[in-house]
Amino acid sequence: MAEGWVRSLRSGQSVGVASAGIVAGTAIKPGASTVMAEAGVDIGPGGFNQTSDSVADFSPGDFDVVVSCCGCGDKLTAPWRDHPGFEDWNLDDPPATDPGDLSEYRRVRDECKAKVENLLGVLAGGANGAKKVMIEASPDSLVAEVEALVAANTVIMFSKTTCGYCTRAKKAIAEAGVKMKVVELNTSANGAAMQQALIMMTKQRTVPVVFVEGSFLGGCDDTLKALKTGRFKALQSQQGTGPTPGTKKAKSGPCSLQ
Repeated sequence: MAEGWVRSLRSGQSVGVASAGIVAGTAIKPGASTVMAEAGVDIGPGGFNQTSDSVADFSPGDFDVVVSCCGCGDKLTAPWRDHPGFEDWNLDDPPATDPGDLSEYRRVRDECKAKVENLLGVLAGGANGAKKVMIEASPDSLVAEVEALVAANTVIMFSKTTCGYCTRAKKAIAEAGVKMKVVELNTSANGAAMQQALIMMTKQRTVPVVFVEGSFLGGCDDTLKALKTGRFKALQSQQGTGPTPGTKKAKSGPCSLQ
């Protein structure tokens, strides 16, 4: 949306713009296209024809201003993050927060417009000459990375080391003898952005987030229930594992973000 606003509002200013994600692999969200069209800005094929690119395809030295839209600037590599023209707008990420009625898309659209208007005003008052702006995309760009992890692991849990419910679920799965990949969001370099991607994918805002054979299982209670009802028995057979002798079943309980 930020790129669309720059293209729409720059008028006679000589300001070039590009936008990209931390990683490639995502498309422009339909919600963004819809609300921008409502405001008279067509970012789709019939208008500005914007695309979803990777920041790796660009060089920081080619830009006068680097903008991180959704507070993910700390996930960028040093050349981008330490750019003298770097700004972090800390806008919310609509795909992760919208309840389904596009209200969050519209709110962020309008906040983004105000940010772009201010940026263009600053650029207009600066030194003469053409300016180039890079808009860094939101954590949405990490969806592809999360999807790849899910596809590569039969059982995977996105967890936090500080979460008691995560510890309970991990212990129960281990005692059942099921092999599992664990990603600790609070110790991973891109954990915060990855959690936003998980919210977009599952609509669940709490941890743990568990996937089994590519499908979203749920959180702590869902995992304990699945263990109790035999959901993991086929996996135990496939992996040649089973419950650890002499272990007790973990008690269930409500799961919340820790």
